[in-house]
Amino acid sequence: MTPAEKRAARAAMHQQDMLKEESVRLFAAKALRLRSQRGVTLVEVLVAAAVIIISTMGVVAVTRSSRQTDVTFNHRRAARAIIDSCFESISYHYSNYQNLANISRSVVVDPRTPETPDDDLTGSLSITVTQESAQGAALTTINHKQVVMSVTWNEPEGQQSVTLTKCITQL
Repeated sequence: MTPAEKRAARAAMHQQDMLKEESVRLFAAKALRLRSQRGVTLVEVLVAAAVIIISTMGVVAVTRSSRQTDVTFNHRRAARAIIDSCFESISYHYSNYQNLANISRSVVVDPRTPETPDDDLTGSLSITVTQESAQGAALTTINHKQVVMSVTWNEPEGQQSVTLTKCITQL
């Protein structure tokens, strides 16, 4: 290597060292400025508030939806209990075959508070009896009555109903 090349190489290395030192100085100055900025900015606060509000709204929506589903399920269970109690009553027993009748009346699906009956969820019970006959074994005709019981009530998301059908034959 010639002396001119050596000088050029030393000058290039010196320039690189100067650039490194300048980079270190700039980095240190930036770090010092960041250290002096200890608070949070308005943008950070707004983003955090938006995230909290959106997540809270999501939790509330899921909770409300699951609660409404639970309430509707309890109303269906109460309606089924009303229908079962009607089928178990003597009025719709096979021994009362001749006197089975159509009925339509109001029922309480959900007695919310016993003290105040004004807030009860009411529905309607409909009982439809139809005379039918079917072909039995050995070409015999079997007469029976089909009893369809239905309880209908209104929920916030629309009308709901539970229906049960039973066939009663005379002994």
